[in-house]
Amino acid sequence: MLDCSGEHSGVHVAVQLYDNSAFGTHASLNVRTADTQYLRGGETDAGLFNNGTLSRALVVDQQGEAAGHSQTAVINGSYTPAGPRQRVHVVHDEPWGQVVSKGWKTPLSAAVTVQVLGQRVDLTCDNAFAFDNRVWRPVFNES
Repeated sequence: MLDCSGEHSGVHVAVQLYDNSAFGTHASLNVRTADTQYLRGGETDAGLFNNGTLSRALVVDQQGEAAGHSQTAVINGSYTPAGPRQRVHVVHDEPWGQVVSKGWKTPLSAAVTVQVLGQRVDLTCDNAFAFDNRVWRPVFNES
């Protein structure tokens, strides 16, 4: 998971990338200028992250009165482990029962850029990590 943002020449970019083999791949991209905002969010094709690199072109749709106009944003970058992995064991209570997640979380260092609206925007990724977890629902016998 990468959560990154940056600004160059009046173009503000925020991106969140999440790739999960069990629950899908999501990409959220917000591009703003003083006059316009372009958005992209939701599921996308798997494979955002590839052995230390990422490269993906996403179409962002203009919001507001000029809705209907689109731009292509190209995200490129690299990532590496940035510290020791940490053990994870989390239990979530959900309406349909508990969900248990157990495994490892590894912090990442990432260098990411987005090419959009004729600008190359370097991003800072404050929240970047990789999980290697097993997730399951415990089975309870009610007698």
